[in-house]
Amino acid sequence: MARAEDDKKPATDDKKPADDKKPAADDKKPAAADDKKAADDKPAEEKKSTGSGFPTLTKPKSPDWSGFVTVGDVVGEVIKVDTDTFTLRVTWLQPGKTNTPRNWNHSSSGRSPQAQMQHMQQMEQQMMRMQAQAMRNAKQQHHDYNLTFADEGMVRLTKLPPKKDENGKTIGYTEKEMDAFKTPVNVKGYLVDRSELKVGSIADVVMVRPKSVPANKATIADLRVKYAYIVGTDPNPPTQTAQNKNAKKAN
Repeated sequence: MARAEDDKKPATDDKKPADDKKPAADDKKPAAADDKKAADDKPAEEKKSTGSGFPTLTKPKSPDWSGFVTVGDVVGEVIKVDTDTFTLRVTWLQPGKTNTPRNWNHSSSGRSPQAQMQHMQQMEQQMMRMQAQAMRNAKQQHHDYNLTFADEGMVRLTKLPPKKDENGKTIGYTEKEMDAFKTPVNVKGYLVDRSELKVGSIADVVMVRPKSVPANKATIADLRVKYAYIVGTDPNPPTQTAQNKNAKKAN
């Protein structure tokens, strides 16, 4: 009888512990928490130095110039720079006075063809001498224009400087950098930050007029800078101190 009772007892060893049925809490990690942590680990987007003297640009949106009309362009030297404005000095040579060449008004009528040809050659030579004399006596003149960028106005380089690494070794620009520099497409030059336009920069400036301003009523104050192409640099740029002194003298 004792043996029969033993056979009826359930085998407690065959039962799985209740703990085995519990899911391991540590095995499950909230996906949202992981995503948040990954986002926190990403560094904030910054302008990274290319080593070439200006920051790497992120590709901007293509500008909309439908509200403007191109007026023309002017070349000059930047003598003052502010956030959205700059002063461009346009310089030219004013020829000096010259004497009218002798025989300038003498008629060649009644002369033989050979004599007429000689007279024309003499006048041509005198004209060349007169022009040379005028340039020797020429005086340099200039006018300063205070210009304002359009909201989407850009500064562009006609040639990119070489890019260098931290050791000064020349390296190539990345495809992403070149894509940003060439924005917008079909526009010459390379887009750079406006801060690259400095005192002493020689710039070819493209000016536009808002369509809301009639052409016959527009003044220089109404015009805006669409593109300022940096084409060179003055090796001896004017200083702000000198500009202030000249301004005081003018007053």
